Amino acid sequence: MGVSRLGIASLAILSLVLGLNLSPRATSLPPDLQAITAQRPDAFMEEVRQRHYGPDGHLVRTLTAASMIDFGERAEARLTDPNVWIDRGAQQWTVASAVGQLSTDRTQLRLEGDVIARRSAPGQVPWEITGETLVWDQTQDHIRSVGPVVLTQGDTVSRGDQLVMDLSSNAFTLGEKVTTRWPSSLAQ
Repeated sequence: MGVSRLGIASLAILSLVLGLNLSPRATSLPPDLQAITAQRPDAFMEEVRQRHYGPDGHLVRTLTAASMIDFGERAEARLTDPNVWIDRGAQQWTVASAVGQLSTDRTQLRLEGDVIARRSAPGQVPWEITGETLVWDQTQDHIRSVGPVVLTQGDTVSRGDQLVMDLSSNAFTLGEKVTTRWPSSLAQ
């Protein structure tokens, strides 16, 4: 009885050693993917395109990005080269930046690095808002800046120390330190 147990134990150890020596080797990842996997994300996606539809089936917004590292409920998702298209009836917004972050509950989108937000509406002069950081609260439909912004409406250029805007009503403030350059008119 002792010999058979010893034989079975020897075979088990031999099988384990052979299995470890004959198992396929892990392939090495490129450095950029190693940096991503070291962060332990829930998911990593490239060429992201997310569409959100309203209750009536109408497309409300589209978010695209070159890549997204998603940490699920543990942390904010990180976006590379995000672009957002927002439909507000007659008004259309497009917002682009170098990087972005989605809050863990996905209700806030923080855009950073040369942010450009453009609004177009039929029969109206287009708006362009530029700054370093904009935060879009999707539940309240508000955009606010973190730092100074420039608002351009045709030839009129306003600079403010901050922006707070309600996208549904277009009501906005540019903070306390605002300067505006109006277009010059040619008097004849």
